[in-house]
Amino acid sequence: MIEVTQAVKLARQFFSEIYQDEDIQNLMLEEVVIDDDSNEWQITFGYDANTTKEASTIFSEKIIDKIPRVYKRIHINADEGDFKDMFNREVE
Repeated sequence: MIEVTQAVKLARQFFSEIYQDEDIQNLMLEEVVIDDDSNEWQITFGYDANTTKEASTIFSEKIIDKIPRVYKRIHINADEGDFKDMFNREVE
């Protein structure tokens, strides 16, 4: 079985390759879970969505609302370290 640090490293590498042409801002590791039933590491990364909401005040200053985050969960085979799949991770 690969160690958690190796699984995270592989997941980040897969993520970077898939999104190499995208402008991903503030990528962060959010969750790491081992699923013994499926024998997979489930690794979630979050990053800032490419949208910002701006509003003008009476003084023409811009107020930027909280930028929404996008979460992606990557599944890595725990034995071989192979990429299995990737899903959007909904947050409640």
